[in-house]
Amino acid sequence: MKLFLSLVLVTITTHAAEYVVLSNGFRIHADSHVIDGDVMRLQISQGAIEIPATSVATIEAEDYTQPVPPPPPAVDPKIELTTQELITRAAIHNGLPPAIVRSVAKAESGYHVDAVSPKGAIGLMQLMPGTAAALNADPHDPAQNVEAGARYLRDLLLKYENDPHQVSKALAAYNAGPGAVDKYKGIPPYRETIDYVNRVLKDFASVGRASGLSTSKPEACATHTAATPSDPQPSPSAPECNSPAAPPQPKT
Repeated sequence: MKLFLSLVLVTITTHAAEYVVLSNGFRIHADSHVIDGDVMRLQISQGAIEIPATSVATIEAEDYTQPVPPPPPAVDPKIELTTQELITRAAIHNGLPPAIVRSVAKAESGYHVDAVSPKGAIGLMQLMPGTAAALNADPHDPAQNVEAGARYLRDLLLKYENDPHQVSKALAAYNAGPGAVDKYKGIPPYRETIDYVNRVLKDFASVGRASGLSTSKPEACATHTAATPSDPQPSPSAPECNSPAAPPQPKT
């Protein structure tokens, strides 16, 4: 009986070839194994070896197939947006009509993402490096460039939101800087800025009509806006760039 119990304690021997996987990751190919207390005895082609039973992590059949790991989560490929789509997205994100941002980008760069002006303005919205840095944007990245430009235009529109010439002043400030607009209390008497404001307003009116927006005929900017009593007054036929259709107030 004692001998019989001892034989029972010696665990069943497997007859199919197998792999004994140790806790350290090593695998031993064996014909069979027997567990005797704290010892596992392995029968291999060269003979028999004994190893601590506690060092065994698992035993795999020789024809065991490692489960195929699940595929990694599908990652959506980066969607490349067109220039117009970037402008539309940035405008909507900043609460502006896409038409006004599109007109500014057209006047600034002609929609060229790699445009660089002689003064160092960069990209679609022609951001100066300092302005881009203040807006925490990389001006060479088209998406960041348009987003920052739309945000800057939005801030300027908010700056002049209670002014009857809100849009024209915001555009002039975008071109010449808000300091110049504040200095002259209106559009600075710079030919470049006057032409720029007229060009943007005309294009905005044209785009607005094409997209179904209600716009009136754009009026040309005056050559000057009175800054001091000595400055020439603008001609009545050339008002201070009244907006043809002021865009909705940016969402604050």
